[in-house]
Amino acid sequence: MLDPKFECVVAQEQSSFRCEHLSCEAFEAEHPWHFHPAFELTWIIRSRGTRYVGDSVEPYDPGDLVLVGPNLPHCWRNDSAQPDLGTPEWVIAQFDPACFGAGFLSLADAAEIRSLLEEARFGVVFGKDAAALIGQHFHDLVQRSGMARLVGLIDILDRLSRYPRTMLADTGYHQSNQVDFMLVERLNRVQQFIADNLAEEISQSVIADQLGLSASAFSKFFRAATGRTFMSMVKLLRINEACRLLANGSDRITDVALSSGYQHTSHFDQHFRELKGMSPSEYRRRTQALGEPTN
Repeated sequence: MLDPKFECVVAQEQSSFRCEHLSCEAFEAEHPWHFHPAFELTWIIRSRGTRYVGDSVEPYDPGDLVLVGPNLPHCWRNDSAQPDLGTPEWVIAQFDPACFGAGFLSLADAAEIRSLLEEARFGVVFGKDAAALIGQHFHDLVQRSGMARLVGLIDILDRLSRYPRTMLADTGYHQSNQVDFMLVERLNRVQQFIADNLAEEISQSVIADQLGLSASAFSKFFRAATGRTFMSMVKLLRINEACRLLANGSDRITDVALSSGYQHTSHFDQHFRELKGMSPSEYRRRTQALGEPTN
């Protein structure tokens, strides 16, 4: 398998972590073999195929519930030969335990959550009983905001810590597959720069200078690490922000475009169709229908 690519994980507005209910035609197109510094909890609602976590390769079905730790490469590849399931659909939460507050994991009350997160360094999969009981809590988490959202995440992790789980990657995986943490730190700085300036004009030369690189050296570094050009990453993060606004609000499409960094709606519509395969208005309509039963 190719080297994993770094994925930028950006917390949602007015939240300390990311939690979304998503849908796409093919997992591998939008979420290839990758890693990131965040923990990731994934619940597959609709899809069947093969799951890759570290050196683990296993089939998965609807109801698959997996927690992976920081910098552990992973991806799901859905079986496109089984269209009866409909469009792949899943809920995901990406978080840094620091969002729970300093010292939280040191508390005696958090011992079982701490143990769960330690095992998640190698990825863990839960049984169907856990997925059936936790799934609705996880689904509801998407709709929450403020402290109720953060408490909801802690509650889900606490519930999951009491369920049996199976470790996925071999315990020696990290020793033989080291992540370059200097690389991760640099990429995190790039990610934060983009997030802080998402609605403004973004210059590659500015962030290159902040990292002490020439424009050409930065360009080579970024493409090698992420598999993308810098501006394609900016485009991806802007469209992801637009998706969040479309799914969770009723702002006009033109206002969503402006909030996502687009001065011209024609460019916004072109980029949105390129990345999502549909218009912004169609995306809004489909996200409102997520979770409805299929025939």
